[in-house]
Amino acid sequence: MNQNEQHPTLELPFYVNGTLDAAEHKAVEAHLSDCEVCQAEVSFLQALGRQVKDNNHVNGPGELGWARLKKQIHAEKQTLRHSPSRFWQAVAAVALLAVAIQAGLLYRYTSVTDGYHMLGVADAHLQVAFYPQVTEQQMRDILNEVQVRIVDGPGALGIYRIELVGVPATQAAARRAVVR
Repeated sequence: MNQNEQHPTLELPFYVNGTLDAAEHKAVEAHLSDCEVCQAEVSFLQALGRQVKDNNHVNGPGELGWARLKKQIHAEKQTLRHSPSRFWQAVAAVALLAVAIQAGLLYRYTSVTDGYHMLGVADAHLQVAFYPQVTEQQMRDILNEVQVRIVDGPGALGIYRIELVGVPATQAAARRAVVR
């Protein structure tokens, strides 16, 4: 028992729980035989212990939080049932279908086997970018096949400027054929 105090208030909860060593237990019992204040405290602690044991499963902070969470989940489910979610699901499905169709069309018109894709046309010049996997020899073969020559490039972004060779500017149909 703490000798600096008149009452063993710090030891009383341990006395009630039965966790004091033998010497402390004897000292607290000796004090309790003469002190009505500490006897009342021990009675209170014993009653509190019984109440906690009896109500151990009810109204704990964890269980209150769990009950609140279940209530919020239930309220959210009710809100979702009454929302126009079917409409938005249909809208999302149509949007995904549109994206898939566009991706298919882009893939179809962007052929990887060509080795390049055209970026723009100005007069008799074209701006093209070759795919990274295209070798220099493949690049030369492509340019010779369509009768064009490199005027400038590659730039910082890998863009070449090429010129149509042997196709006069007045022959628009022939130029379009080379561009294709």
